[in-house]
Amino acid sequence: MEQENVANLRIPVSGKPRPRLCLVCEERLVSGLALERHLKSRHPLSRTYVCGSCDSSFNNSRELASYCSNMHSRQKVFCKKCMYKTVSKAKMRQHIRMHTNGLKCKKCDKHFPSLSSLIIYERLHISVRPDFDCELCDMTYKTCAAL
Repeated sequence: MEQENVANLRIPVSGKPRPRLCLVCEERLVSGLALERHLKSRHPLSRTYVCGSCDSSFNNSRELASYCSNMHSRQKVFCKKCMYKTVSKAKMRQHIRMHTNGLKCKKCDKHFPSLSSLIIYERLHISVRPDFDCELCDMTYKTCAAL
């Protein structure tokens, strides 16, 4: 009888695999295979890709290249339409989308990269703003992100 109960615990009622928990970073993964891949890529036993400038180490060459271009590149990329500057070409592409996708505030013509950021910003222009109450304390915040 006890063995049947143990066997039933191993089979999820929903028919979906049980999430697995990484004991290093506490990230929840959908399966044992996903956990195995996560451990190999995020928490390997040795990091073999080392930055030549500062001795920071990484799991793979892509992470090292991204780190070096963001942290050690002295060549800044400038936006031609405003004063924005960055060392990351990817961040510049995201910034340029803000100018080209036509999402701008109706009150002040400021541009935004996404509809959600525009909606949040436009709340600043109206006098009635929603309040976000923290469930853990009595604090009230103006944005959900500030919680």
